[in-house]
Amino acid sequence: MITMRAARQGLIPGLIVAAVLVASFFAMPRSGVNSVLTCASYGYLCGTPTVSNVSPNAGSTSGGTTVTITGTNFNNTSVAVHFGATAAISVTVVSDTSITAVSPAHALGTVDVTVTTNAGTSPTSSADHFTYFTPCTSVAATTSPVGTAKAGTVILVTAVASGCGSPLYQFFVELPGGSWMIAQPFSARATFNWDTNGPEPAGSYHYSVWVRDASSGGVFNGGAFGNYDAYAPGVAYPLTTAPCATVTASAAPPSPQAQGTTVTITAVALGCTNPLYEFWIRAPGSATWQMAQGYSSSNTFTWTTGGINGVYNYSVWVRDNSSAGVHQFILSSYDAFFPGSATFNIT
Repeated sequence: MITMRAARQGLIPGLIVAAVLVASFFAMPRSGVNSVLTCASYGYLCGTPTVSNVSPNAGSTSGGTTVTITGTNFNNTSVAVHFGATAAISVTVVSDTSITAVSPAHALGTVDVTVTTNAGTSPTSSADHFTYFTPCTSVAATTSPVGTAKAGTVILVTAVASGCGSPLYQFFVELPGGSWMIAQPFSARATFNWDTNGPEPAGSYHYSVWVRDASSGGVFNGGAFGNYDAYAPGVAYPLTTAPCATVTASAAPPSPQAQGTTVTITAVALGCTNPLYEFWIRAPGSATWQMAQGYSSSNTFTWTTGGINGVYNYSVWVRDNSSAGVHQFILSSYDAFFPGSATFNIT
């Protein structure tokens, strides 16, 4: 029986505190933060830590990568994180199941990320692997032709990376007034053949190159375009147009000819370097022109005469490969044309 004298001496509060400490020491910890705090607060040693995931699981040999370590039994005393045998630059215990750590500098290769507390060190497994890589430090890009070209030209973009042994390149093109798009996704190929034959409309385009090492998950987050170690800033590349000025045409053999004769119509364009030709025929008595041969680089059309006899009309339209056509029509377009007044008589 507790005496009045014991109460006066303050023994009762001490006994109560002692009882609480004993009960908390032998009680099994509950899940969640509260149980961890109870474990840490009253000296109960949580179980040996385990590591189930490291994200990201790769980083530069120079260190400085912030990683999230997921596992169990982290919220204990004297928490330390090691990348292989090297201690992390900094460690933040977020909860009993999560730690944020900054990777130290390390040689190339894969190491185990371990967590050590007073209860022990986490066992190693493939889940705790972290791979050190050498990121690409820079990339330069050049074009041929240099600086500008006519629309319709195939432009060679060449990239050269520095600082990494196995660079992967991703090429971008930005349309005039538009947004960036991936022209060639990440690959070991250091060149990109930018085919502007469409033709692409004249205007100021931009090109850029991203690079990352094959062992790298990318130092920087590029969002939907992926991650990269380094990039070549967007460079303006104007595409110009040079429309054809005139076109002439002739037929061989000359008119008139008997039905069934094979006639070759030959066109010659002036004022442009990459002309495309389109040939038209109108039958006798018809008001409708028919496209006999669509646009191509061929300046000849082989016409096997047939059908009805009479006077046919022929015409040639021309445009440069860099030109969408100075004159636009529903069916087609052209820079210049050979008049349809030219006739050929089939007897």
